[in-house]
Amino acid sequence: MIKVLLRLVIMAAPVVGFWWLLQNVVLRLFHAGDAYSALGYALGGVLLLGVWLTLAVRAWVLPFFGRVFSSAVYGEGSAAEDPISALAARIRADREAALLQEFLSLVEHDKARARAWSELSAIYDEVFHNLPDALQALMQGAEHAATAEERAMFLYRAARFRLSRMSDAHGARELFTRAASLYPNTAYGRKATRMVD
Repeated sequence: MIKVLLRLVIMAAPVVGFWWLLQNVVLRLFHAGDAYSALGYALGGVLLLGVWLTLAVRAWVLPFFGRVFSSAVYGEGSAAEDPISALAARIRADREAALLQEFLSLVEHDKARARAWSELSAIYDEVFHNLPDALQALMQGAEHAATAEERAMFLYRAARFRLSRMSDAHGARELFTRAASLYPNTAYGRKATRMVD
């Protein structure tokens, strides 16, 4: 709870700073007849505020909604009942690399579970910014998943990851093609087919 409040304060601070800039600098310059300087300060403030809020949304808001979406799609109960979800939440909160080995051990004991590979990929990407290992987790999910639909989903997600996060269009096309050819009768196989047509 304290971390959430701290993040809200950090996100609100630039807004308060921008309001102060408008009141104490921009309006005074404008009333003094220096409209060009006032406009320059206002535009600079808007630019800095936009950059800051974009970074804050990328770092905190989007990962939060990603976890909510992931829980809705792949979840099998609350984090308190699920050791993988609970440990993933601890790793995200503490950003503790030492907990990763424990997480990998849990994944090893439940290789067919799609949620485990999805969480592992998200942790590598969002927490440790390790794109190769995040991609590798998706590929292992495709290898170990219990159903054809899940295997197709992991291949499709790996292809999208290569395309959007690693700027590897050639590698992404190979994975889309593999998903389309191996799992043509699944929803993700059909989506992959549209990506290579």
